[in-house]
Amino acid sequence: MEEKSRSKVKKIADRVGSKLGRIGFTPNSLTFLTLISGILAAYAIYTGHFLYGIILILLSGVFDFFDGSVARAMNRTTKIGAMLDSVVDKITELSIYFGIALYNPVLFFPASLAMVMFMLSSYISKHAGAIGAKSGGGFMQRKERILLLIIGMIFFDYMSYMLYVIAMFSIFTAIQRLWRTGKILRWK
Repeated sequence: MEEKSRSKVKKIADRVGSKLGRIGFTPNSLTFLTLISGILAAYAIYTGHFLYGIILILLSGVFDFFDGSVARAMNRTTKIGAMLDSVVDKITELSIYFGIALYNPVLFFPASLAMVMFMLSSYISKHAGAIGAKSGGGFMQRKERILLLIIGMIFFDYMSYMLYVIAMFSIFTAIQRLWRTGKILRWK
């Protein structure tokens, strides 16, 4: 069932990506817009403008969602483009955590913990792929982290809880990915 819905979403995204490509958007221009809107979101959060922060995070997500579909529609998928997309995703997400930590110094520790743990799970996934044991997935992925951050901005009194939840489940995801990698490599 999940595979069917993913296929439908991919078809719609590819149609939109084709239209975006025809009106002049390139995959890299959308990746650049992802970066700019993500950094602006972090600045909005830092200055206490949470509604603008949420809107810019969502806008960044839309740009990020369509850069791959534009690349496929224009037949311009590249390994460097995929790497650039991944790096921009990390920069934008880290910027959001920094914006939160700088807005309220009490949140510095939970924001830092969330950053470290999500980067750990990301590192395990990337390193596993580099050694031939691709093991992504897991419970706490980017979209779940972003959703929790948005909920935390809506109910800011609970932001520290959201950050600790992100950190805790990112550790769990890192363990899941490490375990899968071990199984793929048969713990050699």
